[in-house]
Amino acid sequence: MSAAFSVLGLAFILWVYKSNGNSNILLGVGWFVLMEMLQVVQYLYIATDIDPANPTLDQMENSQMCQSSANQFLTFLGLVHIAFQPMFSAYLSNAFVRSDANKHVFAFVTRIQFWGGIWLISRSLLTYVDPRHFEFFWGFNYGNTFDASAWSHSTSVEWLSGPALCCYKGFHHLAWSIPMLPVSYYVPSMSVHMMLMFLPFFTLDHGSFGKNIGNRIAGVLLFLTGPVLADWITPNRHESASIWCFFSILQVVGLVAIMIAQMLAKGRWFTKRGERAKSKSS
Repeated sequence: MSAAFSVLGLAFILWVYKSNGNSNILLGVGWFVLMEMLQVVQYLYIATDIDPANPTLDQMENSQMCQSSANQFLTFLGLVHIAFQPMFSAYLSNAFVRSDANKHVFAFVTRIQFWGGIWLISRSLLTYVDPRHFEFFWGFNYGNTFDASAWSHSTSVEWLSGPALCCYKGFHHLAWSIPMLPVSYYVPSMSVHMMLMFLPFFTLDHGSFGKNIGNRIAGVLLFLTGPVLADWITPNRHESASIWCFFSILQVVGLVAIMIAQMLAKGRWFTKRGERAKSKSS
């Protein structure tokens, strides 16, 4: 199915490029198509010897596929993609921003989302730092460091957080286990992704009541058919993220199709066709 969604997304991108060429839509849809393509490749290296009902550090350490560099690299790419999803989602929801004031606000929001993504990725990268450095250089105690042996599936409610870097077979789809530092004032939880993803839908002013309501409804629909639905489908928090990513291309294409339908009704979508007509007449 990921392969089919990849083809659907690529076809949609091609149509947008030829009919309008809106760079925000191309960037936004393209980013989510990349996730579908990444999931196709991940299935070639997926670990099938991990119990999705009770994944443990011991299972992952003894799994040949979990210990493979290809599996771990692809899993980390999944984290990178997830970290920047809010920014590319903003490209889509603000695809038709026109006023200079709104463009400046949009640019400011995407900068925050970019650095928020870096912040989230750093939470995983810092698990590879020698714990002694936390105390020696920064004065933190060992409670601020990553302890794989302390992780437990029964007590962990956070998406992606796991005892080892591994992509394994979940109940329905891929499951991503990613080591992360404990949450503190200096280290964000996965909720920073939720804030960066959904807050712009409710705070950005698109210039009119109708546009703002439409954008907020889109944010609510994305929330309900995204993380909420994913958590309902699976009890495995490593799998929730991949399930949302799996059908995110349908969400993206659906929401963009609504915006395009509005542009079509106003006769403002086929800009490239008009440009070609003008070039021929001249």
